[in-house]
Amino acid sequence: MSYAKAEPPSEETDPKPGKVGADLRMFGEYALLEKIGQGGMGVVYRALDRRLNREVALKMLSGNLGASPVSLARFRLEAQLAAKLEHPNIVSTHEVGEVGGAPYFTMSLVEGAHLRNQMPRWTLVPAAGSKDSKTPTGSAPARAAQVRVARLVATLARAISHAHERGVVHRDLKPSNIIIDAEDQPHVTDFGIAKLLTDQQELTGTDDILGTPNYMSPEQAQGGSVGPLSDVYSLGAILYELLTGRPPFRAATTVETLRLLTTEQVTHPAAANRGVDADLATICAKCLEKNAAHRYASALLLAEDLEHWIRREPILARRASPWTRVRRWGQRNPVGATLILTLLIGFSLSLWLLRMVSQERDTQVTLRAEILREKRASDGYLVRTMQMVRESLEKLWMDGEKRFFVLSSEDLAALANRPIQSVRPGGVPLRLKVGISVQESPVSDQQHYSEFLGKLEEGMSTLLKRTVLLDLHFFKFVEDKNNAIVEGKMDFTLMGAFPYLLLQQRYQGQRLQSLVVASNSSREATFFTRRGSGIGTLRDVLGRSVAFGDTNSTTSFSCQIKLAQAGITGVTLSKYAYLDSTLEFIEDVKIVGQEEAIKRIGYLNSTAEVLEAVASGRFDLGVARTKAFQMLTDTNLVAIGGPIEVPRKIWASRGTLDREITEAFVAAMLSFGTESWLQALEDTPMTFVRFEERMLHDENLWLGRIALAFPTEKAELTSPKQGEKNR
Repeated sequence: MSYAKAEPPSEETDPKPGKVGADLRMFGEYALLEKIGQGGMGVVYRALDRRLNREVALKMLSGNLGASPVSLARFRLEAQLAAKLEHPNIVSTHEVGEVGGAPYFTMSLVEGAHLRNQMPRWTLVPAAGSKDSKTPTGSAPARAAQVRVARLVATLARAISHAHERGVVHRDLKPSNIIIDAEDQPHVTDFGIAKLLTDQQELTGTDDILGTPNYMSPEQAQGGSVGPLSDVYSLGAILYELLTGRPPFRAATTVETLRLLTTEQVTHPAAANRGVDADLATICAKCLEKNAAHRYASALLLAEDLEHWIRREPILARRASPWTRVRRWGQRNPVGATLILTLLIGFSLSLWLLRMVSQERDTQVTLRAEILREKRASDGYLVRTMQMVRESLEKLWMDGEKRFFVLSSEDLAALANRPIQSVRPGGVPLRLKVGISVQESPVSDQQHYSEFLGKLEEGMSTLLKRTVLLDLHFFKFVEDKNNAIVEGKMDFTLMGAFPYLLLQQRYQGQRLQSLVVASNSSREATFFTRRGSGIGTLRDVLGRSVAFGDTNSTTSFSCQIKLAQAGITGVTLSKYAYLDSTLEFIEDVKIVGQEEAIKRIGYLNSTAEVLEAVASGRFDLGVARTKAFQMLTDTNLVAIGGPIEVPRKIWASRGTLDREITEAFVAAMLSFGTESWLQALEDTPMTFVRFEERMLHDENLWLGRIALAFPTEKAELTSPKQGEKNR
């Protein structure tokens, strides 16, 4: 979260600054001058306090009153914690209050930029992994650069010690939460997920992962109890990046980073960068101990040891090893050392014989223990990964600028609780992108796609004789997903028949390759009306009003064909409109949270809005998938006429994808049987068959006619939310 003034955005978390508008926007006694930061929960403005005529940083909840109860509680806790802290290196809080029920608090506006944006100026050369230092280790320039880094982290450690003394643990220390002012002084910001040590109320579950994997402690990554020593680890991670040019653990995916963090030992700073002073590297390594009891006992002790090193004094972290202590004693007592060595050799031989007798038994015990540990670790990764998926989905709905989020092949493996696809020796994996719409699948179905794509990876890898990794991109809006495939930004996608025909027509078959479709018979749609509306057949709809789903809905398209066949078009209706539930769902997420919003709307892809429009009397007739209608309808709505066939969705690829790859995709899909995980997907496929254009022959003939019969530009705009999105 940014509190710095006039700062360039970083790639990690900093948003692009933007003006609120030509006219000043007022918020109570504050004039909001410019948005300078935004995250999943809060937004920060540069604001003018008109009472004191000074500029401040004003933080409020995103969407103001449109926040879930948990988000509201977290925000108020952040304000409470920030107000407890008064330190020159912690961004100070001025005022906490509410305007019209919207909570906010104001802070000092620090002139400067985030440490994340200034890393090239602060990190040592050479970069991580370099074998040769550009400057000799002991030279004055190298020493000066390391002193500068050590002084920075020592200052941060003293600031964090101040917070700890007042019972506050930050829990998300990282370069993007540290502002460096014009005098190179650091200022800690963003206590958004901080914890009050004396507070018994938990706003997160035991397995919630809050923080940034590159800088969080192992106990935080495992969902365990987080205390002051977790912040000590994060300070060590920041110091490590400043010394080596990279965080302690960084992998291609979040899940792999978490695995490394909790199971692997960090490369020693002095090994990652040979130019780092041995004592300074030792201080850093002590902070990064996996066992919290082996770290510095407090942030203050870390600060003091860094200051010892700066003054060239002995450091607490550097301690002689047991072998060094034994060697030194032997040098002082040569006769005694020789006698003890002889006894030790005899004793060791006896122990070796005993060990040989029990070795097999110990091996079996160790193996069983290792299997149990691996299973527990695997279960833990699954729980934490599913939590990350839930958080990513909620951020997707709440962030107006975020259009999609990605689950890598490794993330999907964790969700399906299966091994990560191994890369063949000497080979380079083929990583491909698969796009689907979040609306196409309820949130709880992510795990079904995980298992499905895992099987697809195995099949394609066997056929292509190289490792195939499939990353899944979840799009908020169908239009974004469809545009991504024709623009070559996705490799494969699942799309409705109607948008498929539109895109094929627009690009003359050059941007898309149709691949497979579910072998089941077509899906079914339903016309419905209110009881007592006087509509018993489609002929009764003449002169009445009709609510369709989204403009790109294949269900709406199929129903429009049925109406046109009955002689009903837009000009014979009193009105018609295209409605969409997606934006209504987004608003519900902001107000009540994702889980409750899912319970409210139940089924995305237009159905909920259309049902409400007919039930409330705004429209006389509606269309919906039969399955969704049966799931969501109330007793006041009734279906009319027989079921309407709706073509199933098509798996397609971008037009430029290599034919060998598309054929491997098709062959793998055709090999699937009637597995239960397959039937849990969209369209509940039993098996797949190769798609043929003749399957949409009739729909293709009607494409131009329906565009004339029900032009979207003449549809009535009855939903403001729909108007914001599509018109």
